[in-house]
Amino acid sequence: MTVPRGVPEHHPQQAEQWLGRVVLDADGERVGKLSEIHFLGSRPLVGEIRRGRFTRRVHLVPLQEASLADDGVHLPYRISAIEAAGGLSEDGTVGTAELCALRTTYGVDLGTVDVRELVASRVRRARAEQQRQAYERARRLEEEAQYRADEAAAAQDEAERAAAAAAEARAARARAEEAAARARAAAEQVTSFTR
Repeated sequence: MTVPRGVPEHHPQQAEQWLGRVVLDADGERVGKLSEIHFLGSRPLVGEIRRGRFTRRVHLVPLQEASLADDGVHLPYRISAIEAAGGLSEDGTVGTAELCALRTTYGVDLGTVDVRELVASRVRRARAEQQRQAYERARRLEEEAQYRADEAAAAQDEAERAAAAAAEARAARARAEEAAARARAAAEQVTSFTR
């Protein structure tokens, strides 16, 4: 992957905040809304713009020179160029042909891009959610393991106290039996002297 010069160093989360924002062309004319961002590593490379409420038409635009302002995402291209640019492939992805069309239409250097390295923001969000859930599961399992370890330690302490009490009871019984035996022996001596 060769990252082209000019690709902004936007933080991925910052770029993902562009999603759903109005997209304006070089003249400030509304183009549509940014519906998806395709990242090359951590850099936003290509955006999908949806036009109109009911249309399924998607326009692809390079995001190298995109910027966010209060009124939306600004692009340095005219709406006519954006409309002339190709959209997604038939399977709904950004492939090599679509990247070539972007290079040609917009005259931008996208660098050497392996399309398998492009990751859509929805995929990034899904992965982040999976990581969050995995972390949460791991945290809960860790807490449960600690709880069970504490229970086991308490049970071990109780077992040790019970074993000590049982040993003490056996020793007390042995002392009692010994005392009883001495008492019987003393009683026998007393009765043998009295006869």
